[in-house]
Amino acid sequence: AEPQRSARAAAAGPSATSYGDEDSSLMEDASSSAGSWALSTIDEELAGQICAVRTLAELSGLQLPFPAELSGSSPAYLGTWMIWMVHRVALDDPSLKELVFRGQMGQMPAPEAEPRIAPKLVQALGKNRHLERLAIPATNLCGGEQARLLARSLSENGALRYLNIKLNHLASEDLKEIFRGLASNAALEDFSCGDQLDCEQVGRDVLESVAECLKTNRRLCKIGIELTDTHWRDQINRGIVRNRDTRIKEGRMPKTDSRLRRQWEADQAALRGDALPGRWAPGGGGA
Repeated sequence: AEPQRSARAAAAGPSATSYGDEDSSLMEDASSSAGSWALSTIDEELAGQICAVRTLAELSGLQLPFPAELSGSSPAYLGTWMIWMVHRVALDDPSLKELVFRGQMGQMPAPEAEPRIAPKLVQALGKNRHLERLAIPATNLCGGEQARLLARSLSENGALRYLNIKLNHLASEDLKEIFRGLASNAALEDFSCGDQLDCEQVGRDVLESVAECLKTNRRLCKIGIELTDTHWRDQINRGIVRNRDTRIKEGRMPKTDSRLRRQWEADQAALRGDALPGRWAPGGGGA
């Protein structure tokens, strides 16, 4: 059966044509139709039942018309599935370790059109203690209030190890806010936030906020952001290498891992002046 279309979906516009796109096509058609397919595939009755649930036992008892993982070019219940997945994050489901929304068909509706997806997700991260990987590149994540909520959640979160929010709609002020939140984060190791559609080039002010973050953050070992300023590139690289060095000494990044070991040695050589520093933070980049 097809899901009931919500009233909000009436003017949502045409749907996208792919699901799980590769990064090379993530930026295509990121316009006013962003999130329209998800919005048009929300079963309002079922979504209401999902959000009314207060325990994981109740949630597991719901009869859902879709599998845990969607597939296909146009999943019929995409919007409802997103609401269900986000509610699992909010309920701190211990079985949910990774959440991925990707590509045109993975775009989230605008926050004002559907508050039960993007706004609820970034806020729920603050209380979640089990989700370890979150990838939401090119999914219509917006700045302003959403960025502030994400920053606050990251300052409180102690479980998330990997976060990818690249190719979204975050401006310089949003990125600075997020890095201020990460200053007190003690869990995130790999953070990708480059190529924002509302920020043509990362400026010195953003890079300064990254360097400030690394003065207190001892966990981040990979930051996917382009480092366009020589001074701040050096400061950021030193912080990243310090964190990697600490992890190796503490046994968190085994020396037997040849790839990571080679990267660490290359970072050390760059800081000694044996090699020219790269344009990105060690192990980072635009990815």
